[in-house]
Formats: sequence, structure tokens, C-alpha cells
Amino acid sequence: MRLLLMLFLLAAPLAYAQSDRYRIEVIVFAYNNPDASAALTKDDADPDFDGMLMGAGGEIYSVLPGEQRQLTGAFDALARHARTRALVHTAWVQDASNRSVRLRGERTVEGGDAARGVLAASMPELDGDIQVRIGRGIEVDLDAMLRAPAKGELVRYRLKQKRVVLAGEVHYFDHPALGVIVRVDPLPPSDAVP
Repeated sequence: MRLLLMLFLLAAPLAYAQSDRYRIEVIVFAYNNPDASAALTKDDADPDFDGMLMGAGGEIYSVLPGEQRQLTGAFDALARHARTRALVHTAWVQDASNRSVRLRGERTVEGGDAARGVLAASMPELDGDIQVRIGRGIEVDLDAMLRAPAKGELVRYRLKQKRVVLAGEVHYFDHPALGVIVRVDPLPPSDAVP
């Protein structure tokens, strides 16, 4: 048994090395009634997100159209569920270049802090970065902020996690206000996905 385990562990990095391109798929959703105790305080600064926006011309990753996404059923179920709202569903193909990708929702919210002299401004409801690092394994580094209006003010929630994931498996990043589902699949060298 130990010999089989050692052979598996030694062979695992080789499996990653055989693929030079990966399909990444991400779903972000929010809970409709988040736990207010998980919110950031007013003194917590907003993070600076600098990942590349998908779909912009000349980007190094190839955005996959909807028909090539594998988690569409999960996204649709989250959109229909009474307790959740589906915010983002995106997929792309990347090599081992490890650039951050921006996770930005389409909805905006109004917010400001009159007591601190911050004028009301329109901000994305969801903003964040995800970076998938490919090496001896696959590491997902996720940093996402959800802004939700509650009782006349803007409440902010931040999910920040880093995790090593297995290829071909669905991974769930959990927070009291939002959740992220990630799947990373190595592509065969002959695969013609753009």
C-alpha cells in the first residue's frame, strides 16, 4: 500500500507537467441574508484589485463561451434558489503564466460614508481577483469583496483564501456572505480550445 501511495505522489507532478494549458471555471454567488457579524468594519480599507478584466482585447487568456462551460447547471441552480443570488460565471483557458483575473459582477451599488467625508459613489457589488498558479500542483488564491446595502448603509464582506486544489474536481470556497466554486482541468496538448 505504501508503495502505491509513493508512486502516486511521485507521478502526480508529472501529470501536471504534461499539460501546458488549463481550463478554469469560476462561479461566484451571494447569500440573500448574510451574517452581519462577518462584515468588515468601517475602519477596514477596501483592497486594491488589479487582476485583468476578462473579455478585453489583447488579453493573454482565452475566454470560453457559455456552451463550453461545464458548471452551467450549478450556476442556474444558484440563480433559482431562494437563499442565493448567482453573481458571476466565467471560464477561461490559461497556460502557466499565473496572471490574476478580475472577478467583477455586473450589478452596482451606491455607497459612501458621510461621517468620514466620503461621497456616495457607484461601486461594483462584487469585485475581486483570482489567481490560479500552476506548478508542481495547482494553487488558487482568491480575494473577493461583496458590497451589500443594509439598513441605509453599505456593508462589506471579504472572502480571502488560498488553497491547493486537485485537477478535475469542483472546489468550494465558503464565507457567511458569499461562496465561490472553482474547477481547474488540464487540457490535452492537442485540444483545440482557443
